[in-house]
Parts: sequence; structure tokens; C-alpha cells
Amino acid sequence: MSKRTLEKLIPKAMDAVSDNLLKDKTWVASEYNGYIASMGASIIQAGLLPTIAVFADKGSGAQQDKRQLLKAIHQMLDEPKGDDLLSHTISLQNDRNKLRQLKKQIIERSVALKLAIRTFENKKTNKQDD
Repeated sequence: MSKRTLEKLIPKAMDAVSDNLLKDKTWVASEYNGYIASMGASIIQAGLLPTIAVFADKGSGAQQDKRQLLKAIHQMLDEPKGDDLLSHTISLQNDRNKLRQLKKQIIERSVALKLAIRTFENKKTNKQDD
């Protein structure tokens, strides 16, 4: 990813964190830092659709709702389609070029989101309700 692309995405990532991940308008659950750090590696290792499906799992037992990260990334896309990132990804399964482009966009946005999350105070939480 180019420096120019990252610089363009960081303001979008800051907005996405504010809209989807902030608790009490001041801090982010530290678990999100770990979740987003693993996303790029998971996409490369398991593939785009399997990774998004895992992050979209409502009953994953994770400390925090990983779906919030998908919402944040979906918000950051240039042309978000569908109700959520999972449905958007599924809708592109028959178009390899668009799917390849989406994969690149998601990896780029996950990097920007990881940097944005780290600019906020992080707190360890015990439950998804915190």
C-alpha cells in the first residue's frame, strides 16, 4: 500500500472508529486492536470470504463484537454495497476482478483502521456490554 493511500484512508478510519467502536465517546476496547491486527493475516491465510464469515459470527464467544469491525471497514469502502460487508462480499463471488479489488481495499482499510484504533485510549474489557 502506498503512503498516499494510507494518508487518504486514516481520516476515514478515524470516523469509522468513532461511529462503530468508541465506548463512552472516549475509548476503544483493547480487544479490537488484536482482532484488527489478525484480519489481514487471516485474509491471506484463509481467504477473504472465510475471514469475513468468521468476523460476522454472532455467537463467536469473543469478548467484543467483531461485527463492529466489519461495519467500520464497510463504512470506509469507496462504494459500499449491500447491508453489510459479508453480503457485499458474497454478491461479488462470481466476479473475480471485483473480488480481488475488494480484497485489496479491505486489507488497506484494515491497516488504516488498526492505526486509527491505536490513537484512542484502549481499555481491557470483560464483556461485550462494557
